[in-house]
Amino acid sequence: MELVEAVLATGRPVVLIVSSGRPYAVGRFAPTAAAMVQVFLPGEEGGRAVAQLLAGEANFSGKLPVRIPTTPGGRPYTYLHAPLADRQSRLSNLDPTPAFPFGHGLSYTTFEINELALDREPVPVDGEFTVAARVRNTGAVAGA
Repeated sequence: MELVEAVLATGRPVVLIVSSGRPYAVGRFAPTAAAMVQVFLPGEEGGRAVAQLLAGEANFSGKLPVRIPTTPGGRPYTYLHAPLADRQSRLSNLDPTPAFPFGHGLSYTTFEINELALDREPVPVDGEFTVAARVRNTGAVAGA
């Protein structure tokens, strides 16, 4: 952590690459780092893949399958969380707000999503429903 903090303190743009098997509380570096890339268990071709992404030879398309906590004490929670884990709780001084939420992810392109439609309303709580949307790539490069 001290090395990361020292490199970020230089003021030079730094891309922080986190290669791990679980989410670590690296959110405190988010305001200082130029970018952060989380690589979960990348395997033997992971280095090549990250290099291609950073060089712009490939486009980022993955989204976080977990939440990345801001601080070690601010563990992520779900809607089934205990009352003491709630950030609205006056019983705890630990803020569980994630640095990066589930599903977060950026790419070198942008998308426009509109014309959302449900096949039935109200949405049933004990059945199925279908959502339709129009997704259009509005950026200059191909994206997924």
